[in-house]
Amino acid sequence: MQILITRMPDNKTAEMIKYASNLALACRISFWNEIFLICKELGIDSNIVAKAAAYDPRIGKYGTIHGKAFGGKCLPKDLKAFITFAEKYHDIPLLKAVYEVNEYMKRHYGVREKTSDNSKEINKVNNSLNERALLG
Repeated sequence: MQILITRMPDNKTAEMIKYASNLALACRISFWNEIFLICKELGIDSNIVAKAAAYDPRIGKYGTIHGKAFGGKCLPKDLKAFITFAEKYHDIPLLKAVYEVNEYMKRHYGVREKTSDNSKEINKVNNSLNERALLG
């Protein structure tokens, strides 16, 4: 079901849409980084697991990026800022866990370098998430 928004949302809603998009992406990357860590311990090729899982249309190719922490300007900054903000209103263990997983990956495996291919994929996902947030 799609919902068409006929007017621009207010500033608070627009800001929440931006946070929701970035935090959904951060959660997804952290999930796959945990799969990567478990596969590594078990001697399983995480790339095979990720590629096979990507065939499920509910997951898709981009949802399986793993092996390094997410970096850049927006995701880490938005995650930390939203945690600080949201804790005033509600306990948010999932987002705290996402932060911890990313910090662990950063210390042990480094931060994913931004490449032109990576940027194109990230922009596609962000555009898709933003369209869904606006269109339903």
